[in-house]
Amino acid sequence: LHFYQRFGLAILDEVDAFPYHGSEMLRFGLIRALGPKGKLVEMSATPNPVPRKGTAVTIPVRHHGYPLPEPEFVKSRSGEIPPAILKLIEESPHQWIVFVPTVAACEELAAALREKLREKVAACHSRHPQRHEEIKAFRYGEKRIIVATAVLERGVTFPGVQVVVVDADHPVFSRSALVQMAGRVGRTADHPSGTVVLCGTRKNGAIKGAQAMIKQLNQEGAELGLLKGEG
Repeated sequence: LHFYQRFGLAILDEVDAFPYHGSEMLRFGLIRALGPKGKLVEMSATPNPVPRKGTAVTIPVRHHGYPLPEPEFVKSRSGEIPPAILKLIEESPHQWIVFVPTVAACEELAAALREKLREKVAACHSRHPQRHEEIKAFRYGEKRIIVATAVLERGVTFPGVQVVVVDADHPVFSRSALVQMAGRVGRTADHPSGTVVLCGTRKNGAIKGAQAMIKQLNQEGAELGLLKGEG
């Protein structure tokens, strides 16, 4: 905002994320900061709306060459993790992020999992007074499971983590949000694959859209000969 026609190149990552997305002030400031012949590169894993063909460069494969983990939909009752998925979490040696749509659901499900699994479970949401401590405990393996709202949907990497989204059909979860949550899995070369489960009472447009987008990217990567591994 303090630079006027100063830069020949500006690269903006996560163009669809808060606080840039929807802010006319920030958009104006960015364009104003470009020089007369300045170039702007916008990057996002989940552009909204999806760019028309020929208007964007798509990179469909991660640096390690493995396909993106494709989400599985499992029907469930509202607010619950299906028994089969709960058993999978319980018997798995991996860490898990369990995404939920609201702060209330985060606290309730974290408490329920502590009781059912008899282990420490972290909770992470915007109002949690010890949110950073909870993330740190999860990052360093002190806690194997973290229940979180969308605050962990992007910008974080936990090697080897698996993901479950509870109430994936909730209105707060857009196609972009579900793709970002699924994108927490398989981010590193040491752990390039993993499990993504979307739980909900029905498979709505956001769930279908997220599954279709990830599948399409994997198909593009295969067609271009960029995939080196198997999911």
